[in-house]
Amino acid sequence: MNMKRVLVWALIPVALLLWPPTAQAWGPRTQVSVVTNALYMLSKDGNIPLTRLERDLRAGAMTPIELLEEEHPGFRSNPAGAIESEMRLLRRVRGDRVDAYFAYRLGMLGKMIAIATAPMRNTNPAYREGYYNDVDQRIQGVSLRPSRRAFTDPRAYLDAVIAEANANNDAIARSYQTGAGFSEIASMALPEDITRSVRAVADVWRGILTGTVPFGDGSEGQLQRYVLGAFDFYITRRNEDEVQAAATRLAALTPFTPDMRVRIGDMLYDAGFHERAMEEYEAVRRAAPERRDVIEKIAEFNVRRGREALEKRQLETAMDAFDKARNADPLHPTAERDYMLVEAMIVARDSRQAADREALRRAGDLETRAEQEAMYGRYVEAIAILNEAEQAYAAVSDEFPLENQQRIRGLNNIRYRMQELKQEITANAQLLSGAGFAPDAVRLARKQLQQPDLKALQEMIAAAYQEEIRALQARMQSALSPP
Repeated sequence: MNMKRVLVWALIPVALLLWPPTAQAWGPRTQVSVVTNALYMLSKDGNIPLTRLERDLRAGAMTPIELLEEEHPGFRSNPAGAIESEMRLLRRVRGDRVDAYFAYRLGMLGKMIAIATAPMRNTNPAYREGYYNDVDQRIQGVSLRPSRRAFTDPRAYLDAVIAEANANNDAIARSYQTGAGFSEIASMALPEDITRSVRAVADVWRGILTGTVPFGDGSEGQLQRYVLGAFDFYITRRNEDEVQAAATRLAALTPFTPDMRVRIGDMLYDAGFHERAMEEYEAVRRAAPERRDVIEKIAEFNVRRGREALEKRQLETAMDAFDKARNADPLHPTAERDYMLVEAMIVARDSRQAADREALRRAGDLETRAEQEAMYGRYVEAIAILNEAEQAYAAVSDEFPLENQQRIRGLNNIRYRMQELKQEITANAQLLSGAGFAPDAVRLARKQLQQPDLKALQEMIAAAYQEEIRALQARMQSALSPP
């Protein structure tokens, strides 16, 4: 045998030990397939229904590796330790029901287990990437094998599964090193390798959900990160009711520190839940009044809200917002000035409204007087009073909807009534005598009566009245005189 080749084969096992472990293992399709099949396996033989949360589990299985390593920095070098830590955390936070975020974290844990239990994790990157790509192309046709493994001590279980998964690494690597690629060894071992990963995910999930995993203490930092992750998860779904329900559950896990509330408030604000974000900021302000960053957030939000309300002429809303801003941050450069400006605008507006209401009251009084005059047949006087009422109504602005409606209604009523009174004058003019009076009275009554016309009509009516009296006296005198 060629000595050079012998030396190469002899060095391969040593070289395999020198390759740093990868944070990724199995391809993305294979990872999701492992988690999904673990879900079906658990639902079937474990009588643990999780299928309603399949979407959230799959989303967890697709967590970017960067986020996973951010949560568990030691995952790459110590996957079993990171998995055990996540297991104990989920065991501690599990409530009476599996909610969507808990399912998401189960899916993320499933991804961690799939990665840790994949063959070839510590081999030459070129060989293992080729192997994982080949498996990704074949995953749909793999049939799972019946299997069962005792799950008592989580760490011992994981160590055993990981060791078993890497038993064929050397042989698979050699097939890729020689150019054979996905050889008979890899192909024959694949169903068992996939089944091992699926079973490991299902076993760990069952241990968490049934309580056989020991209750983990977990650090406060770990619990806080879980809570913040849950808020981020639910806020991203844009369902405020769901966020509020989750907040109630999460508050029982660990006290919310001011820093946590600020981050929650920022997430809520960025998602458009501004009022809900202010509740978090206000809680921080009460607990830590020295937090200038929070004070400025509250003040700036209310100043913006006040200016938006001002553009819509919602003066009370604007004043309330500016008041909150100046109370939150007395040093804010514009809040006090804006508050005083809106306060003055409200005073001026109320004054204008009071003037409109007084004009309406006066117009109504004049209408009443005009009707009293008309009752006694003094139509010309009634029309003159209605003209005054019309001027009072005309002085009312259109700024205030209710008062403007009363103005329009009043003007229409007055104009209609004036026409009626003019018709009464025209109809009664024929009863009056006097040279040339009737035609003139009719002409004036049919015109829009201006002040000079009213005066002339009044003079003619008075003259006609005196003439009628004199004619009546003459007739009576003639009737009473002896023949």
